[in-house]
Amino acid sequence: MALTRFHLLSDEEYNNARLLFLSIAEGTREYPYLDTDIARANPTIGIGFNLAVETVLTAVLKDFGFDFDQPDPNNQNEKFQHAIDVKSQKDIHKIVTKYYSPSSLHDHPQNGTLRTNLDKIMTDRVTEMGKKSLGTEGAKTSFAYDSLEEMQGAFNSIVKTYETKLDIWLSGQKKGGFPGNLSKTNIGPVPFSRERIALFSLAFNTKDGKT
Repeated sequence: MALTRFHLLSDEEYNNARLLFLSIAEGTREYPYLDTDIARANPTIGIGFNLAVETVLTAVLKDFGFDFDQPDPNNQNEKFQHAIDVKSQKDIHKIVTKYYSPSSLHDHPQNGTLRTNLDKIMTDRVTEMGKKSLGTEGAKTSFAYDSLEEMQGAFNSIVKTYETKLDIWLSGQKKGGFPGNLSKTNIGPVPFSRERIALFSLAFNTKDGKT
């Protein structure tokens, strides 16, 4: 059954409303924490950003000022910064991909350890930048967001996967991945609208541990 009536939104209105809706529905966390599922506890931050997923981690680190673009081979400072950021990313990746046992407690017992370990890597990064006489003003010394607005870069990058997932599902090309009878529904195209945001939320919440 196709939807035919929509509360239409412009691109900007849709992006802003989607961010606000998801931030309320998912909740926002400025600091990393362990979000427990059945099998394991996943290091998470922001609007449900699963840091164990490499593309998500990269998007978050870009929000934090990391630069992963290939440096100019003739620019020594760019080469130093790139090397420092790549090493820091690898160190962070080791922390967020290790196994953490699930917990029924709201505040996971290892949250403090997770934050301490990640903060140390961020501090070490700034120290190394200082040793190479790179600019450190404004560089983060803790693994944390300052605001919802700061999360928007990673959010916009991450949601592309779910917008595509939603379009595929709406077209009827792929079944499954959604709960109940919705897994077999061919709704048809849905433009940027309040209705699409509600459907997007459904896609975002059927992550299969991949966000």
